[in-house]
Amino acid sequence: MPSILTAFGQPPDEDRARLAELVQALRDTTGLVFIDNAENHVESLSRLCERVLESCPGLRLLVTSQLPLGVPGEQVLRIPALSLPPEGWQAQDNWERQLLHSEAVRLLLLRAREADAGFRPEGSALHALAAIVRYLDGNPLALELAASRLPMLGARSLQQRITLSPEMLKDNSGHRWPLHHRSLTDVYAWSLGLLSEEESTLLQELNALPSSWTLEEAEGALAGNGVGGDVPSQICGLAAKSMLERLPVAGAPRYRIPEALRRYLAERGSRSRSQ
Repeated sequence: MPSILTAFGQPPDEDRARLAELVQALRDTTGLVFIDNAENHVESLSRLCERVLESCPGLRLLVTSQLPLGVPGEQVLRIPALSLPPEGWQAQDNWERQLLHSEAVRLLLLRAREADAGFRPEGSALHALAAIVRYLDGNPLALELAASRLPMLGARSLQQRITLSPEMLKDNSGHRWPLHHRSLTDVYAWSLGLLSEEESTLLQELNALPSSWTLEEAEGALAGNGVGGDVPSQICGLAAKSMLERLPVAGAPRYRIPEALRRYLAERGSRSRSQ
């Protein structure tokens, strides 16, 4: 709450740190309040946002979070992974143009050129770029981290190295990213820490299933595995927390675990069994 007051040029004091005083101070204010990484404070922020929206008609809230706040009037916009190169792009006459239709490839090239303006991959290096974005499943943070290594290592070398060592995707600058965003393993460890014990166990069990499945298929496959609770409800909860992706297919909804997360869960499960 003090941060919001400060953003609107109203220095907080001990009294104004309370919700009622915050609302009173902002009642006639207009503008947009942006709250980032809200997932670790969902309960308190839900109360804050609901009260502000009720009492401050001139304010709008934009919140990023792995979890919806559950506030009346909330509109959830799920951000999908970036688009990958289309199937069969290699066989097309204008394959370079097809490759650049991919949002993931464009982001990787943009960030790599920001790190080195002379970076200009050609030929087989472009094929390696396509393999990198597919391996990373269009994950924006992973692409950002990969791009910082790309000019130094080259596309083919980076492609080989990230499959052997996930720690290649790590920011060593010490200041660009928050602590829990400085590597993919940090991101996943942080995200899994937000799950309940039942959700964490279920996610590990789901990782042993084929690449995508319906709720009914998951229930059938996990029957007798000792997974507790209401499996469909927990799956919906995992999807709400961005740990599962709902696929855009006709018929019954199908879900999948993003590929980079699948690999992390498999490695974590392997380490647990070896201890």
